[in-house]
Amino acid sequence: MSRRGTCAALVAVALAAAFAGRQGGGAMSQDAAAQLASTQLVGISLSSSAGPHTRADGEDLTHRLTSAGFGVRTDYAGDDPGTQVAQVRAMLDDGADALVVRAVDDAVLGEVLAMARLADVPVVTRDADGPAEQTVASVRSLLGAPAGGHA
Repeated sequence: MSRRGTCAALVAVALAAAFAGRQGGGAMSQDAAAQLASTQLVGISLSSSAGPHTRADGEDLTHRLTSAGFGVRTDYAGDDPGTQVAQVRAMLDDGADALVVRAVDDAVLGEVLAMARLADVPVVTRDADGPAEQTVASVRSLLGAPAGGHA
């Protein structure tokens, strides 16, 4: 499996674990997991669609999550922190049950990620610099730092 595929699979596992925890923890049957997945909306907020890796990551993660039965909303912020904050806030307002975020600027996202935490919405960050107290997992923490320093 490619590193990108591994990232997407780990994000899906982290989200499934977060949802299981919200439902009282413990193992879930495949049927229960499928039923839960079909009712969940995952918001994916990525920094930019300009880079081929970011676009491919977004497409791969969207495909894997929709194939697993999740509703998915994927937004690209065009490297504008204000746009990303507005997009994440809109995802929360639209009822996102979980967020996957690759931040344009970690410092700017703090308030909106705190909103997610208060709403009991799990957040998986796509990098190691997101506020750890407001996330359930970081892809980099699950994978380890990649060669060359890029996740």
